[in-house]
Amino acid sequence: MRKTGYVSLSPEGASDLSGPADNLLWVGGTVTLKPDVLWFAANRLNRLLLAAFTGLKGGPHLDFGVGLDAALDIWIHPTSVKKTVVIRLSDGLTVGIRCRGAQDLADAIAAQRQRLSSQNRT
Repeated sequence: MRKTGYVSLSPEGASDLSGPADNLLWVGGTVTLKPDVLWFAANRLNRLLLAAFTGLKGGPHLDFGVGLDAALDIWIHPTSVKKTVVIRLSDGLTVGIRCRGAQDLADAIAAQRQRLSSQNRT
């Protein structure tokens, strides 16, 4: 499954991911559900902005993955226009994914985690 949307990261307790008042940086890009990882790749505009503001070239520093076998909680948070899939990792880091079809993405993540869990038990 692949979704285009916006992703934000926040440390523990920093935000409820509701909107601009949270003072979070929302980065546009593509979220891809792979067999064992949820992968985010920033779009070209965000890579260019990162390079312009930080001097870092190439912009791969915005790409990251969340292992589906990690200890995490996942839920849907209602936001103004699109819903947000919220993933809280065991270390308290929160990943917000705002996209169309957020519930479908959350359901697909949960199903993939269940499949991984079943495979690991056998």
